[in-house]
Amino acid sequence: MEGKGFSVSENKAAKSNNYKTFENMISHAIFCASRRNGVAGILFDNFFGWLLGELQNDLTMVEMTHDSKPIVASKLFDGYKKNMPSMMIPFLTPPNVEWPQGILDLNTDFDCNFGHLVRARNDERCDVYVKGEERSPLLLCECKYWSRTVDIRTMRGIIKGLNEAWEWTFVLVFCVASANFRAWEEAKIGCVNIDSQNGRVEWKHEPVEGDREKLIIIVETGVIGSPAA
Repeated sequence: MEGKGFSVSENKAAKSNNYKTFENMISHAIFCASRRNGVAGILFDNFFGWLLGELQNDLTMVEMTHDSKPIVASKLFDGYKKNMPSMMIPFLTPPNVEWPQGILDLNTDFDCNFGHLVRARNDERCDVYVKGEERSPLLLCECKYWSRTVDIRTMRGIIKGLNEAWEWTFVLVFCVASANFRAWEEAKIGCVNIDSQNGRVEWKHEPVEGDREKLIIIVETGVIGSPAA
């Protein structure tokens, strides 16, 4: 495996000197969670539980709850994407490294599922994404390590950037904390908040059934290096 392929472009317009550390942490968490089931890849629900676990001080698979009842990540996508319970996240490379073709051939010959983890260029309007063999990314991620909470103005900017660069259905937004959104303007874009430390799920805006076109999942990480709640 050669350490080349995808280009790297640091977002020097980020609002915090810790943005690079935060993006590295999120990339590492995605990388590690993708490898929890070996080279066959991992189901999205299991991947997401381990992804939240990677953000803990004591690594463990996090079980989510909504209104004090257990919920799996794919359930959040009801009305948005039908295939989420069966969606597989590939066994990923380290960020911006390409698998040799001989490794990728194993996806066909031996039912493996190797994929790529990409630290995006500035013009791609996100920070990290996951690619399988399809042209479109399986997973888009935005990282906001700011001293202030992510508010509705920030969300407008994220949505605008994604609309300009991608045909997207859902995005993960990682941040220290998010504000209460008093006026959500996108009627057909759902927004749900997950506390990575305790797995609690809270809908900020849930479109009526039939009007669910896109979904934003906010993952609150807390401050880097702080004890888990």
